[in-house]
Amino acid sequence: MLKLTKCEYPAILKYGNDWLNYNFSFETKIPAITDKDFPKEHQNFTFVVRARDKGNGVFFQCKPDGTIRPHLLTNGLFIVDDTNTIKFLAEFPIEKWIPVRIEVNGDNVVINIFSVSATYKIPSARLLLPSNEVRSVMTLDKVLKLTDENKHPDTSKNPTSLEPKLAFDLDYEKGTVGFRESGKETAMFRKIKIELLQPIYK
Repeated sequence: MLKLTKCEYPAILKYGNDWLNYNFSFETKIPAITDKDFPKEHQNFTFVVRARDKGNGVFFQCKPDGTIRPHLLTNGLFIVDDTNTIKFLAEFPIEKWIPVRIEVNGDNVVINIFSVSATYKIPSARLLLPSNEVRSVMTLDKVLKLTDENKHPDTSKNPTSLEPKLAFDLDYEKGTVGFRESGKETAMFRKIKIELLQPIYK
């Protein structure tokens, strides 16, 4: 069993960064909140697909109320795809093991939980967001960050400095899997399985 917390950037497999299409399954448990300063609505379990490394991939933050928030991780930047937030037709209970199965095939990620499914279409990072939207996200939600490894200045106080970096060359066509739990977020994972699928052609 894997217990994950204080993991700002995803914990991913050391292999598989050239995987194209696959089924990814596991069981997860969200523990009960014991910290009074950590709101229940911030608890979640988060899984990652199409990760080329810790700074590039697609991850899904799954909250107990059934909300799934897709994130794009691009060159160390976090971009929340709030326009495509998924409201699942089932809640994710606390302190119970939850069966999760994900099919990653082409641009589609099909998420199956408790026999309920939802589909997310992976966008390309090429011309991902207009610069004014990126600035807004950074200023209001502070969810776009640069990794220390990139050795670029912190753009949170000066979002316009990010503009030259908007021409990302990433389309999330391949990559491995993993999990993420940032700060006090905590989740447990077990029975992790990956099944590679035959590649498809667009």
